[in-house]
Parts: sequence; C-alpha cells; structure tokens
Amino acid sequence: MNQLATRSPELPEEFHDLDALRRDACQEAVNVRQAFWRKSFPVDPVKIALALGAEVYEAQLGTDIFGALLQSSDQSMRIYIDKDQPASRYRFSAAHELGHYVDRSRRLDVLPRDIDRRSDKMPDFKTPEGKREIWANEFAGELLMPLEEIKRQYASGNTSPIRLSKLFNVSLPAMNYRLRLLRNKLS
Repeated sequence: MNQLATRSPELPEEFHDLDALRRDACQEAVNVRQAFWRKSFPVDPVKIALALGAEVYEAQLGTDIFGALLQSSDQSMRIYIDKDQPASRYRFSAAHELGHYVDRSRRLDVLPRDIDRRSDKMPDFKTPEGKREIWANEFAGELLMPLEEIKRQYASGNTSPIRLSKLFNVSLPAMNYRLRLLRNKLS
C-alpha cells in the first residue's frame, strides 16, 4: 500500500508548533505532486489518489459531510467524496481526503474513520484530531495551489485571486484563504 517515501518522522498530532505542522504538510504535498502529477494545472487529486492505490468513491453523503476516509485494515483505505458539492469544492474535498490518506500511509496503526463535516469552525490545534485536520487542509492547499506556482503567477503579473482560482480550479474563498496564509511568502 505505501508507495510514499515520507521524509517526516512526525505525525500531525506530534507537532507542538503550528508552522512546523504546516511546513510538513506542504512538503508532503510537494513530494506527492512531483511523484504523481507531471501535467499542467489544475491538479487532479482523484487521479493522484488512484495512482497511490486508494479506492475513491462518489456518494451522496448527506447535507453535512464533504468527504470521508475509511480504513478497515492496514491494507485497505477508501476515500468517499460527496458528489453533491460544487466541482471546485469537490476537488478540495478530494485533496483533503488524499491528505488524510497520505497521513495514514505514514502510520503503522489503524485509526478510526475520518469524516469531514461541513463546518465554519477552524480545527483546534490543541487536539490530535484538530492537528490532523489542519495537516490535511494544508496538504490540500499546497497540492492544488502550490506556493511556487503562485509565486510564478505573481512574477508574471497575475495577482488576481479570481484568475488564480480559475487557473487552479478552486473556489474563490479557498484561493483567498490560501493567499492569506502565504502573504508573508509572496511579498
């Protein structure tokens, strides 16, 4: 199952520093994208998940669930994505669940299922679950909207969040959030 040559010995819940956790997630996303996606943008997280050996399913998951990762054994992980969400949100949900898959691939133990519910609340860095959610969010952001490509776009004069969101095929709120997180690295 594990085709990932992880560079990090730490799991998300072992981090005590939010910036270090974010850097780790971003580096894993870079590693995965470089190994499994050599095409242009937008990145297709479902194709990457399939290339990594994950089973990916679309399903109607209800009004409050974006996606889920179910692990029944150390050899079986299935990603479920709610098919009733907008395409740009669907892609982010798939990338987020792929982040959980990559995290799980670095582990020796089987964890309970991850179900990502719709919420306006930010994950709590003080809890193991919150750290895993932040890690998966950061992984998804870097996978779909890579810092290096954003820098290239800025250097060529494309600083419009609307145009960038179209390039990466993500929602405008996701693009704006990513740009806010990266603002110190873009100036």
